[in-house]
Amino acid sequence: MDLKIPSIVENTGMPKPEHLWKDSAVELRAIALSAAEPLQVSHGVHRKKDEPRYDMHYGLELGVVLSGAMKRFYRTWETELKPGGVWLCGMWEPHGWEPVKVPCEILVFVILPQSLVNTGFEGTARVNWTAPFTVAPESRPQVTNANRAAMLGLGRKLAAICDTNSTKKAAWLKLGLFEILLTLMENWTPPQTVSAPPADTFTRIHKAVELIFQSHHAVTVRDASRLCGMGRNAFGGIFTSLMGISFPKFALRYRLSGAASQIARSDDALKTVAADWGFTDASHLHRAFVQHYGCSPAEYRKRTAKL
Repeated sequence: MDLKIPSIVENTGMPKPEHLWKDSAVELRAIALSAAEPLQVSHGVHRKKDEPRYDMHYGLELGVVLSGAMKRFYRTWETELKPGGVWLCGMWEPHGWEPVKVPCEILVFVILPQSLVNTGFEGTARVNWTAPFTVAPESRPQVTNANRAAMLGLGRKLAAICDTNSTKKAAWLKLGLFEILLTLMENWTPPQTVSAPPADTFTRIHKAVELIFQSHHAVTVRDASRLCGMGRNAFGGIFTSLMGISFPKFALRYRLSGAASQIARSDDALKTVAADWGFTDASHLHRAFVQHYGCSPAEYRKRTAKL
């Protein structure tokens, strides 16, 4: 199945990465996470060298490279990972990737944030499990030469479990996730004090995210903050802090992403697409689309038709 850290030795991070970041190419992905299903794990292989791809989503992300090599991109930093290398992404953090040595086998965890805050492990109250995901990409814990073999072995073990139908699969994968995090954090100290937010903060903010996904229409900060039981200013500040993007920008990007998908996959008139995704009219959608994607909806439709 084709799927859509860093080591101290292989770290290629630079203040200005060689890779040209493309904000307009970032895809907003809706990944279904809940208290009943707080973890999604995928095991797959990139069999060809594709063009760089970008996305952002609710849920923390952790991935392990099992074979080949892969580049991982952030807005201001990039790295190349070899077998045993691990990457980390925060909530709604734009990130990109490109397989550079194939076949490139990977294991990917997408995690409900509050499930890391409420671990239920005795004696771990002082461990901030979310810290590795919330500091700047270049400051996140890295695989070392000393623990690379162990990390690769753990990754392969979990990949094999992921591919089974065992009734205990979810439990094994959750335990494996924490073993990966413990291995990464063994000798790692955050560059500054990072306190874990209350678990209910993630839950409350997630209500606003779900509202956007369910409505497909414009949702105001006022409506979202009321749903989350917060004042507008408090909601706006917490949302931006947790997500790395303001609520209005997130809501607009999601609707534009949906509109772009509809434009690419159908012959619907622009006014129909505008109505389906909460824009005032075709002109409103046209202006927002050009500003975000750098081309008109009609040009976008022509380009995607050739793919």
